[in-house]
Amino acid sequence: MLLTVGVVLGGYVFAGSQGMLPYPHFRQDSTYAPVAQDCSGGHVALTFDDGPSILSDTLVQKLGENGLRATFFVNGNHVEEFPNAAKRMIREGHSVQNHGWDHTSMSGAATDTPPLSKPDMLKQIQSTADAISEVGGKSVMFRPPYGDANGALTEVEKEVSHFDVGWDLDTFDYEQPSPQAVLKKFRPVKSGEIVLLHEKEATVGSIDLLAQEMRSRKLCSGQIVSSAEERETWPGYTFHASVASWGAP
Repeated sequence: MLLTVGVVLGGYVFAGSQGMLPYPHFRQDSTYAPVAQDCSGGHVALTFDDGPSILSDTLVQKLGENGLRATFFVNGNHVEEFPNAAKRMIREGHSVQNHGWDHTSMSGAATDTPPLSKPDMLKQIQSTADAISEVGGKSVMFRPPYGDANGALTEVEKEVSHFDVGWDLDTFDYEQPSPQAVLKKFRPVKSGEIVLLHEKEATVGSIDLLAQEMRSRKLCSGQIVSSAEERETWPGYTFHASVASWGAP
């Protein structure tokens, strides 16, 4: 059951009166069954930023072993460096989406730097979208590095037909010393929330623990979908998209 006014059908999200938003096509098979066969506890979206990396293959393997699917917000320069890792993410049913070319802040807020011009913002998004396309994916979502956004970015995102995705629960996993510490930060998650994670050793080591936690609460991993109507009315610049079950092929 979808937790949004959009409807997933045939690999697309149909959202309100503004037509359809393209969404990657996901396969369904016994190898990647839901982490909990009973998903009555709902769905949460697991998202991983800043990859691909040397840890990606192990991370994807762990996700697959636990029946979890995720959305990877990747940097274009890392896709260029680790194209096979990005291809594997897509091949194994995950969504690979846009996190800018080199993790530059769009507004400069987090890094105390001048905001990027609109042409530079466009270059960050489009070059990464091109890199994703070259490995077989389709970029339709943008997560601004550091969550830094402004009105200019909103305009650029509309120009390139991307929707802005934030997060509900930040695990601060890049600061955590162990898988158990990552799990502790993850435990407050609620159905319908988007979880922020990164490709870090403690995080990769926590996947089995996160899966056990989800299974005990009958939570399944969900995809991120957008409502066109909700996008127009969401307060502020960062849009927290809705979470839904993975669409059937």
